[in-house]
Amino acid sequence: MIKNFDLTGWTCFSERRNSKSYVSADKKWMVKFVGEVLDNDIESLEYDREATKKNT
Repeated sequence: MIKNFDLTGWTCFSERRNSKSYVSADKKWMVKFVGEVLDNDIESLEYDREATKKNT
């Protein structure tokens, strides 16, 4: 488990009820923080996939 991850310079591009996705300032890296319950419906997964492609 990662604790104290510094998000300075990162941009939040997707926020769900149980997760947040961020892209680095240089747009080379993406990180997703997920809560205890996963939101695995196909609509959410497709949205996250498209959002990630737009930021690469």
